[in-house]
Amino acid sequence: MKHINSQSIRYQITKITVIYALALIILMTISYRTFYESFSQKKIIRAAEFNLQLITDTVSQNLNNIFSFSNWCASNNSVFNYLTTPSDAPKPLDSYERLKEEFYSTASSQYIERLVVSNYDTGFMQILTANWDDASIFDASIIYDSLQLKDKIPPKLPVLTGIFQDPLVPGHQIFSVVQNITLFNGTSIGWIYMAVPVSIINDSTANYETSTGNRLFFELNEQIYEIADHQILPVDREWRSIREYNNIAYNSRTRTEKVYLDSTNSSSILITYPSSIEGLTFLQLISKSDIDSSEHFYYFTLFLSLLMVMFLTAIIVLYLNYHIGKPIYNIHEKIHAISQGDFTYSPEIEGGNELGQVGHGINIMAQDIKELIERKIVMEKQKQDLEIQILHDQINPHFLYNTLNSIRLMAILQNATGIPEMTTSLSHLLKNITKNTKYLIPLKDELDLLNDYFLIEKYRYSGSIKLLVHIDNPELYECMVPKMMLQPLVENAIFHGIESKGQQGIISIDIRNINNSSFVIIITDNGIGISKELAEQLLYGDNEAGDIKKIGISNVNMRIKYHFGEEYGLQIKSELNQYTQISIALPCTKERNDFTS
Repeated sequence: MKHINSQSIRYQITKITVIYALALIILMTISYRTFYESFSQKKIIRAAEFNLQLITDTVSQNLNNIFSFSNWCASNNSVFNYLTTPSDAPKPLDSYERLKEEFYSTASSQYIERLVVSNYDTGFMQILTANWDDASIFDASIIYDSLQLKDKIPPKLPVLTGIFQDPLVPGHQIFSVVQNITLFNGTSIGWIYMAVPVSIINDSTANYETSTGNRLFFELNEQIYEIADHQILPVDREWRSIREYNNIAYNSRTRTEKVYLDSTNSSSILITYPSSIEGLTFLQLISKSDIDSSEHFYYFTLFLSLLMVMFLTAIIVLYLNYHIGKPIYNIHEKIHAISQGDFTYSPEIEGGNELGQVGHGINIMAQDIKELIERKIVMEKQKQDLEIQILHDQINPHFLYNTLNSIRLMAILQNATGIPEMTTSLSHLLKNITKNTKYLIPLKDELDLLNDYFLIEKYRYSGSIKLLVHIDNPELYECMVPKMMLQPLVENAIFHGIESKGQQGIISIDIRNINNSSFVIIITDNGIGISKELAEQLLYGDNEAGDIKKIGISNVNMRIKYHFGEEYGLQIKSELNQYTQISIALPCTKERNDFTS
């Protein structure tokens, strides 16, 4: 089984994403449990509240129309005239016609089955809208006595009584609206009775659909009636309040509470909405099945949401691992390969995003390291070749010193002028070369070595060559330069420039500052010059061109670049049959270096 690295980016991405998903799932679950009742029940309650309000407003509007008509009857002069006419006097017929006219113009007259306007004697007026054969022939006192209206009629205002059997039509349920008729002085002169059928309730609830188990009620004068299957039945209050819900309903008049039903041993929600009619209130019980079905729906929604979260989590983990974890793994493997010496180009670690740019940088770095190692190998080989060449050119200094001293003594004995100076200069030259192991020496010492060498060459050419040295700043004498740097360059200028021209040769050395940290030495001769191709060979060729010594211009150029850097070294400028000019760019360091060749 493959070991899982708990510190890897891929593992960390997976862990963080899973933790985030679990936290989101827990938060969703807690939020659901916290807000379900508030949201789900609020939705059910407000829907029931809206329907209940619609029923209440419809019934209230019809009853208010009936009450308005009753108030008209109680205040109309024609009605007053009819009721106050003595029983033995003729009754004014226009009073009845005026009553009928107002009756049929009333908006809710279809819900008035019988209208009776009567005094306390035998005078009364009746309007009957139902098709009852003998219902219109009666004594008004029958209604007054059977309904005990004396105890029910309040002063002045109309009142809606509860449901009862019509005293004149057996088996027929009605409401009654009754009102006292009084004069301005408060004396009662009669009463008003209107039989209102229960259809005023049933018609308003005919299209009201409730779920199974939901129940619709209304309460009138502290008596509760249940509306079921277009029937209205008086029932007892079979619930008790558990707690009241606040800030759930739209209307502030609506009361919402959780109740316990003793009949079913279950809880339910009761919505109560009062009407504008005093003593009339509509109620609805929302069944537990409605609440449970809503809860089941939200549980199902939560389950789908959790599945979606887990699915998206898996997609995110795969996506992040593919676009982050895999590139990081490839970069790690590439770095490991580089540490093992594999510098091959790897296109799979490159891409358009930031990790791809890092991979591109690693590929470039690998190629740069490869080139650097290859250059280092070449430079080491060239250094070894150079050291071998130097060793081949070294001769036994002790033998040379003895030989030169013998020649010098013999020249002095034979009075041969010039030979002692030549041998002395050569002796100084060889001693400085062989005894002084310093790789860098002051520019002043290097010029002294050059003067010793040039003295020998001056005698050899019988004074036909001349060396001119000019330095801008005496402080440059203290700058450290590679030992025996100038001698090969002057030697090549004499042998391959001036000697071939066959006339007096002049070699000038001009030393000047480039800036505060570097300077240049310019060596110019008036020899035959060289071609551009030959100049390139002298600077960069593996071997020297023509018959020029191997330890020559390229040797000096490579020594400077190896020690000081690629920005320093030699440049050659020449015109055939005119001149050759070699410029040496060097840093000016005045601390002596103990590096030995």
